[in-house]
Amino acid sequence: MKVSLSHCVAALLERFKKLHIYINAYNYVVAGDTAATSVPKRGPGRPRKDGHANARSSGHLHPNGEMDERQQTRRSYARAQTSRRKHDTPKKVEPRQCIEPDCVKQARDNSKYCSDECGIKLAKRRLLTLMPKKVEEYYGVQPESELQTLEELRAVDQKIGQIQKQTDTMLGYIRIIQRYVTAMKSTTSVSYDEPGDVDFVSF
Repeated sequence: MKVSLSHCVAALLERFKKLHIYINAYNYVVAGDTAATSVPKRGPGRPRKDGHANARSSGHLHPNGEMDERQQTRRSYARAQTSRRKHDTPKKVEPRQCIEPDCVKQARDNSKYCSDECGIKLAKRRLLTLMPKKVEEYYGVQPESELQTLEELRAVDQKIGQIQKQTDTMLGYIRIIQRYVTAMKSTTSVSYDEPGDVDFVSF
């Protein structure tokens, strides 16, 4: 008996659907158990005048006595909204005076100054007060790295002086040799006749 591919696919889909239903039911039961252990139970509340049971005690309950998941979600959402509103409420900032010494105006919101001019004025005053001391401290004592660099520069200058002296000496030798060669060229050549009976090989 041959089974078509479409029948196999349909059978697999039916099995997946059943498995999905089982998984959802299991998750629902587990979520109910977790909520029952985590959420504290409240009292039955005030009894109604008509004799019916109070909604707090009997409403939105499953047969096993557990609270409905929708009711839990609504309560948790309401608590989250309440806490969020508490955090979102802006804090009132008390008015304060501008910190510029010569100014008596009120400072702007989220600022220490009443205007940009006061901020620039105080910054200039701080620079004029602190900069001379900082400059004196910086240039008064030379750092070790700067002293080491100066010593290296002095050593390099000494080597340059020695090389310059050696170069001048070599240039003096070259001039002397050039003069000697020029003098040799200007002199008359002297002919020398070797004797014929001298045999240099025998020596």
